[in-house]
Amino acid sequence: MSTRYKMWIRPKESPTDKRWGGQKCEEHLLDYSRGGILTLSSGLRVVCAADRSHPTWLLLSEAKDQGAFMLYPRLIEDILPILSSRLLQVILESSSRRQWLVCPIPPHRDALQRRELSPPELFSSAVTRQVKKMLGRQLMNVVCHDQTVAHCTQSLSRDHQGQRQRTLSRQERLQAQVGSMTARPLRGRAVILIDDVVTTGGTLIEGVRALSAAGAIEVVPAALFAA
Repeated sequence: MSTRYKMWIRPKESPTDKRWGGQKCEEHLLDYSRGGILTLSSGLRVVCAADRSHPTWLLLSEAKDQGAFMLYPRLIEDILPILSSRLLQVILESSSRRQWLVCPIPPHRDALQRRELSPPELFSSAVTRQVKKMLGRQLMNVVCHDQTVAHCTQSLSRDHQGQRQRTLSRQERLQAQVGSMTARPLRGRAVILIDDVVTTGGTLIEGVRALSAAGAIEVVPAALFAA
């Protein structure tokens, strides 16, 4: 029998996450029994490593909000292998027997200037390395040897920046992302789209739309945390 855990999008009260501004939360279910799948209200299914109950959630919050960049290596060591192993299963179970591109969500310009790095790009690069290593071991035991994984930071770009998301309501977040991204031609390619945190899901929804419009035959959205 499936075991499900409730997780909350932008909780009303949280001592560690004041940035959500006390807005009304939306309930979703993170299904660990099916590989950590988060199903958003839009129907989009997102592969996640964990939700905000995981101890390393506080590390990510501190790293992003206080610029504690030295914490990112620990996140890569502690939580990223969970996401990588789940994405490996997606690749092995997929009918897309071809090269997979691992693509980060493009950062907001202000956030990039403030942090001087892009967490999704950092994590997507590490995911690529980890999945490649895992896939190499798996291919010794399967017939098909034509699956490869490559990191690509140029697949997706932002056309306009808009307001910082933390200043917006849930509905404003969703609307602000519509039409904000474009992708280079990806006809016949399979893509794994990486973000660090999924809240309303607006960023991943727009990323999936743009990649699909560019010709990607399969897009798998993923995030370290469902928050």
